[in-house]
Amino acid sequence: MPKLLRSLCFIGFITLALHGCNDDTQTFTKVRIGLAIQPSTPLIIIAQKKGFFRAAKLDVIITSYPSGRRAFDEGLLKNKLDIASSANTPVALAAINQQPITILAEISSTSNINRLVARKDRGINNLKDLPGKTIGTQKNSAVHYFLNLLLQQQNLTEHDLSIVFMQAEDLPEALMQGKIDAFSMREPYVSQAVKLMKDNTQIFSSPGLMQQSHMLVANQSWLKQNPNVGLKLMTALYQAEQFTQKHPEQTLDIMAAEMNISAAKLALQIKPYQLRLGLSQRMILEMESQSQWLIKQNQTQKPLPNFLHYIDSNPLTQVKPNAVSYIHKP
Repeated sequence: MPKLLRSLCFIGFITLALHGCNDDTQTFTKVRIGLAIQPSTPLIIIAQKKGFFRAAKLDVIITSYPSGRRAFDEGLLKNKLDIASSANTPVALAAINQQPITILAEISSTSNINRLVARKDRGINNLKDLPGKTIGTQKNSAVHYFLNLLLQQQNLTEHDLSIVFMQAEDLPEALMQGKIDAFSMREPYVSQAVKLMKDNTQIFSSPGLMQQSHMLVANQSWLKQNPNVGLKLMTALYQAEQFTQKHPEQTLDIMAAEMNISAAKLALQIKPYQLRLGLSQRMILEMESQSQWLIKQNQTQKPLPNFLHYIDSNPLTQVKPNAVSYIHKP
């Protein structure tokens, strides 16, 4: 090949290489997020649907799971996900077991979403009728902890009845078939049971009994390999938070389409939730209380975890500093 041609080819190669380096598509970070598509996760869905993740140079792939606990256990802890959205109970259990996780933020909180759904024809007219009954729930989850608190209110323990652990999506059918007398769960499974059982259900709630946070939790090693991704995530989610506040009707429409229900029905389900980013002292106290229960429940001698070691507040502090309110060293 002539020298001049070789020189032109070399210049062309360098030009193409530089063009590739400057291409915006090369700067996107791939993020695998797992979640249950439910009223606790609109900030993630809105950030994806409205392009806030893309604007932050994140290539987000969302995988739906029947529950946050399943996303956490089957996705994040098995390295199939980079981030999971989960209620605090599975996160507390992971910390007890010293799993390599990092809490980035609360994405929603509530104190009135869990329910006990019972069959009327099994003689369950009030909570005092539970002794001797068979109750289904999802093990080591927020709804399992809620059941424990509900029993304590009635001076009952799990030994006063029979508890059957099942997958969340199997509970409505099990109730209809009479395999269980009641179950402890949240939406959409409560409404599914009511639809299946017609007028044969009794629903019990206890507003304020259980404070519950829904959190964004990352794989610790993945987060270290992608040090800027936390800030990008918080930036996109803060935009989503502002969108939900400014455009509540559009938010309902987007989420209703994702959940395949009417916007009117979703409006009732989403009402108990506060859709705000945060890292609060309340969140830590919740996990400490649940950790004590989990240690006793699983009959382990493991010590209570220090949750300050599992939180990275820097990304949220940069985006929304007043949202970080837990007690920690600056």
